[in-house]
Amino acid sequence: MTNVLPCSINYLLAAMFINLTNHLSAKWGEEQIKAAMQHGEIEDVPFPMVSPNATHEEIQALAEELHQSVMEKHGNNITAVHIMGEFTLCYALVQLFKAGGIMCLSSTTERSVTDNPDGTKTSTFRFVQFREY
Repeated sequence: MTNVLPCSINYLLAAMFINLTNHLSAKWGEEQIKAAMQHGEIEDVPFPMVSPNATHEEIQALAEELHQSVMEKHGNNITAVHIMGEFTLCYALVQLFKAGGIMCLSSTTERSVTDNPDGTKTSTFRFVQFREY
């Protein structure tokens, strides 16, 4: 008699951290990459441009389309989604992902501003942590 151990297909697939922003992970610092990789392999998904004239219904439809696309590609492997972008679309996306039990994260940064002699300002941002929505 052969012993067969139960095995889930999800066990064979990599955990995924979805970066749903306009900030590619390739441009992140080491700290942010390390923090993201605690949730799995990083996959960049571009946050779409949102018209300021979009209606609530259009935002909802866009959120549902984007959510479905991400879920079809990665399904049960998603451990967390980093969502940053236009606020109403972020809100709609967070609601959809959380309804499916997926952790949604925002990145927090420390901002440093330098006043330049020519009157312009230079802002730099240092990643601090991911914070759950």
